[in-house]
Amino acid sequence: MKKIIIILVIFLGAVLTINSTNHFSKYSLNKKGEKNEISFNFQQSSSQETMSGTWYWKSTNADSDTILYLTQNGNTVTGKHCSSFMGGSKLDCADIDTEDSITLDLVSENVYEGIIKSGFSEAVISVRITLNPNDETIFFSQLSQPNEEYYLPNNVTLTLAQP
Repeated sequence: MKKIIIILVIFLGAVLTINSTNHFSKYSLNKKGEKNEISFNFQQSSSQETMSGTWYWKSTNADSDTILYLTQNGNTVTGKHCSSFMGGSKLDCADIDTEDSITLDLVSENVYEGIIKSGFSEAVISVRITLNPNDETIFFSQLSQPNEEYYLPNNVTLTLAQP
């Protein structure tokens, strides 16, 4: 059943939303055109000193969004990602059953560099993520843009959703 849902999400598109009540939802359409929802609630933390947590970004026109699930262990950060672009018609997500799609190392105070492997094309994108612990945000920027097709934002601020 889990594999069927993942296939449906990939082929039929998905929309990721986070609303003001701290609720994350992922919508997909099944073959009959019915909407399926996968969701969870989260609590904001009062202070974020590490990269560990769930981080989200949504475009100003609500057409695109990205979620990063990060875990920090010392000076290394690993995790998975899921991006939805073009109203959910383009999905770039790490397979939950495979290895991490994100690997970062600390290069200076609160600055991490490494790679994200696209779930859409397996392109490897060099990235930099800077933690701002004062306002619980991270700044995400791509250091390379491979020729393969992939869907990730560039030069955006993500907000902490779940510590």
